[in-house]
Amino acid sequence: MEMNPQTLRKLCKEKGLYLTPSLNDKLYLHYKGFRKIAGLDEYVGLKVLWLEANALDEISNLDKLVELRCLYLQQNLIERIENLDTLVELDTINLSDNQIEKVEGLENLAKLRTLQLANNRLHSIDCFQGLLKCPSISVLDISHNRIDDPQVIEILAQMPNLAVLNLTGNGLITKIPNYRKTVIHRISTLTYLDDHPVFPRERALATAFCIGGRDAEFEERGRLDQLEREKDKRNFEALERLIRGEDGENGQNNVNEEEINDVDYETESEGENGMNDTQPRNDLNLEHNTNANSDTTPTESTVANENTGSTGNCDNSNNDTHIHTSTITNDNNSENNFDENNPPPLEDDETQQTHTEQNDTKNHTLINVAPQPEESTVQTSFDTLDKLFTLTLKEQPQETKSDVFITELDIEKMD
Repeated sequence: MEMNPQTLRKLCKEKGLYLTPSLNDKLYLHYKGFRKIAGLDEYVGLKVLWLEANALDEISNLDKLVELRCLYLQQNLIERIENLDTLVELDTINLSDNQIEKVEGLENLAKLRTLQLANNRLHSIDCFQGLLKCPSISVLDISHNRIDDPQVIEILAQMPNLAVLNLTGNGLITKIPNYRKTVIHRISTLTYLDDHPVFPRERALATAFCIGGRDAEFEERGRLDQLEREKDKRNFEALERLIRGEDGENGQNNVNEEEINDVDYETESEGENGMNDTQPRNDLNLEHNTNANSDTTPTESTVANENTGSTGNCDNSNNDTHIHTSTITNDNNSENNFDENNPPPLEDDETQQTHTEQNDTKNHTLINVAPQPEESTVQTSFDTLDKLFTLTLKEQPQETKSDVFITELDIEKMD
C-alpha cells in the first residue's frame, strides 16, 4: 500500500477522524505495510503519529509536522536516526525493533525526554556518543542490544537528567562486577534501573560498597538502621504528645460544654418561672414627659390582692397573665405616713367601697399582658390631669431571654 493523500483520507474516515487534515491531532497508520512516509504535509496539527509495524526503511517527509509530540516508529526497518531537526516539540520517540547501529540526529530535539532503542544493533561505546548531544533525555531504553563494552556506563553517567535506564539483555551486565551497585553508584541521578526502582537506602549502600567494600556497606547498613530506629522513636513520641494534647483539649472542651449547659439551663429556668424580683430591670426604660402645668406624677405602685377593690389578677394557667396595678398619688404627704404604735382604725365594707371609688378617679396605671403564640404585648396607660399616655410594650419570645422594649407611644387628649 502506498501512503498518499487519498489513502490517508480513507483511513481517517475508517478511524472516525476528521476528513480535513489540519484538524487531526492524531493519526493511526500502523500495520498498513507502508514502505515510505509521504502525503503528511497537510497534517500540520498532528501531535501523535503511529507508524509502527510497517516496512519503513528511513525517516523522511516529517518536516511539516512541527507540533508533533510523540512519534512511534517501532517494528520497522529503519537504519538511521535522521530528518528530525524540525520536530522541536518532540517529547517521545520509539525506535525499538529496527536496524539502528548508532545514536545520532538528536541535536535539535531540546524537549526530547524519552528515547526507546531496544532490539537494535547498538554495540560499542561509539554508538552512544550522540546521547551527549541531547541532555534533556531522562528515559532511555537500550535493552536487548549487543552492548558488551562496560565503558558505555561512563557515557551514560555524563547524561545530567537520566533517571530511568534499561540495560536488560546486554552482555555488559555480566562483565561489570556487582552490576547493579556499580551502575547505581556511577549514575547518581537514577531512580529506576532495569525492572526495579532505586531507593535512597539502596543508593547509600551501593555507594558505601563501591567506596569501602563489604565492611563499609555493613557499617552503612547499621548506621541506616539506627537512623530508622531513631526516626520511629521520634514519630512514636510525637504521636504520644499528639494524643495527650488531644485528650487535654477534649477534657477542657467537655468542661466548657458542661458550664455552658448549666448557664443555659439556669437562663431557661428563669425565663419559665418569670421575672425574678432581685433581677434588675435595666432592659425596660420608660421616659415620661408631662405637661409643665401638671404637678402630679406617679410616686408609688401597689399591687393589691384579689380580695381588695383595686385588685390585680394573676392567672398563670394556660400561660395567660393579666396584671392590674393601681398607682395612687396623694397631694398630702401626711396621708402616706404610717405609725406602727397607732395603727389606723379598721374600716367597714361601705368605707372601703367609698375609698375604692375615690381611687378610681385618681391617677392609675393599667398594665395588661396578653401573651401570644410567639410574642407578648404589654400595654400601659398613664392617666394624668389632662393627657392619656398609652405605651405598648412588646416582649420577645422565650428564646430571646424576654427582652422588653417599647413599640408604640400614643398620646390622647382626655375629654
